[in-house]
Parts: sequence; structure tokens; C-alpha cells
Amino acid sequence: MLVTPESLEAAYSFLLTTKPFSAWKLPHVDEVEFHVLRTHKLHGDYSYPPHTIRATQHWKDLHTVTFLATVAHEIVHMRCALAGFPVDHGKEFKRLARMVCREHGWCVATF
Repeated sequence: MLVTPESLEAAYSFLLTTKPFSAWKLPHVDEVEFHVLRTHKLHGDYSYPPHTIRATQHWKDLHTVTFLATVAHEIVHMRCALAGFPVDHGKEFKRLARMVCREHGWCVATF
């Protein structure tokens, strides 16, 4: 699977139409930057300002389900930032991750 800024943008737009993201009042797709990473060290990351979601192209066995889960993971970081929580894998991230994984059928341990 080829990761492009356009595929990241499409994944973000799609996920925002699903629960729980649709209730989180997240930035419109036009307010988020999407970039491709050239690393083997991580699957993706989120930073702000501006809101930026990045995912790696160099990922062995990248499939649609893992790609969507990566974008969703970074959206959870975004939600934490918007709500004033640390942008880490702390208590609030874990609470939101459980919610997302329950809704989308992903394993919270690998999310």
C-alpha cells in the first residue's frame, strides 16, 4: 500500500464520519496538514501547531486496516491536545483509545 498525503487526508476524512470521532469536534480536513515519513522507526505521529498527521511509507506489511488504525491513533493524540491533555500515551489517551478500538474492532494492546 502506498502512503501519500492524499491517502492520509482521505483516511482522516473517512474516520471523522465514524464514532467516536464524529462527536469530538475535530478540525476540518482543511485545517490539518498531512505528510509522509521516511523512517522505519515509527508508524506515524501527530504534532501541533499546526495540526499535522504523518505516517510512514517504510512499513513492512502495511495494509488498509493498519493504515486506518495508525491515522486513528494520531487522531486520538489530536483529541488529547485539543482537550488540554498531554499528547502522550497517558491516562486520557488510553481511555480514548479503548473507546476507538471498541467501536472499530481494533486491539487496544497494539493500538
